[in-house]
Amino acid sequence: MYIGSLPVSYNGTERDIHCDMTSNSFVCPVTWQSYHLCGARCEVLDIQVTSNVSLRLQGNVSSFNVSDFLTALASDANITRSRLSVFSIRSGSVIVDLIVGPPPPDSVNEGNAQRTVQMIENIAASAKKFGTYSVSAHLHEYLCGVPK
Repeated sequence: MYIGSLPVSYNGTERDIHCDMTSNSFVCPVTWQSYHLCGARCEVLDIQVTSNVSLRLQGNVSSFNVSDFLTALASDANITRSRLSVFSIRSGSVIVDLIVGPPPPDSVNEGNAQRTVQMIENIAASAKKFGTYSVSAHLHEYLCGVPK
């Protein structure tokens, strides 16, 4: 039996709650706190599917650093950098068309491509930033090159 404790703040009061998530079944990703502190484990569904997303970023194409952007995006989305590739960059600020590949077989706690695109869209909508790159909008999503 795994029992950990998870720090929680409720109405300004800090305390720990005890948790054991080892018997639960989760779809990746789970929060790192749940993973490390409570023993949560997850599985990836649809591991061979890729997904695409387009993001409009502030800036201009001539000074856009693809490597820096993909590194920041991978870090913010908690995925392996090698899962991301750019299939086009267009003007209009900077419009980046991305392919998100499946997680590598040895990865830990990474979602499938579709869940990763959802996370990227959520980050774009809420944080509006990947590293130093400000997001203007996510434009569209494709599943295996076919509009959803």
